[in-house]
Amino acid sequence: MSRRCFYTTARILTQSTQHKIGPPDPISHMRPIIYADDPAPPARRIHGHPYSVSEFPDPETRRDVGHWEFHYKMQRRALDELHKHFWTEASCFFLPQDCPRESVLESLPSDATATRKEEALSEFYRMWVMQEDAKMGAYTTEWRARNWRLFVLWWKMK
Repeated sequence: MSRRCFYTTARILTQSTQHKIGPPDPISHMRPIIYADDPAPPARRIHGHPYSVSEFPDPETRRDVGHWEFHYKMQRRALDELHKHFWTEASCFFLPQDCPRESVLESLPSDATATRKEEALSEFYRMWVMQEDAKMGAYTTEWRARNWRLFVLWWKMK
């Protein structure tokens, strides 16, 4: 592919999407994607039905949304929610008020060297990774499967 063709393709792709990145989540520090082609979420009501009629497009008013595009957007939203939920839950372990990391550092003698502190924290993080290995593996498997289904829906949509 020539350079000119590459830059033209990149320009067309960036002009057509216009997706944005939102502010970071205070707990997980993940930045959500704000999709340009997603309708704004409906205002939440305190009372009412748990499902919103706006989630299901009316064929009379929403002729532009095809069958595959609708499913693609719903799956994309579900994948983003899975990702956000997993990383928020994983990050909760490291919140200052709940994190046992401080107790690891406090258990060291007051004259401990920086190297000894780093070793203790490395051991702490290694234990956490081992503890979360099964959960991380299950998340990774689920994320890859959903991402693949999302790609297939995108392909059918095009």
